[in-house]
Amino acid sequence: MDAATTEKVTGFLETFFKLYPTATEKELAYYVSGNVLEPVNCNYVFSELVNPIFIQDGEQVKVSVSVKYLDRGTKAT
Repeated sequence: MDAATTEKVTGFLETFFKLYPTATEKELAYYVSGNVLEPVNCNYVFSELVNPIFIQDGEQVKVSVSVKYLDRGTKAT
């Protein structure tokens, strides 16, 4: 996979995971189908994507990734 595609996908993932902690069910339905991700309604701050692995599958890109958040209250990860 080329660097431009990796950069675009990374940008999307960072944007999505910044919004995810406070997203409603309706907002999540815009990004994912089949209730794959449930709303968490937490006051978390996106910190980073951890070890993303990008796999080109035809015209699709699959990503295996963990996400690190910080709790605003406790500052725990």
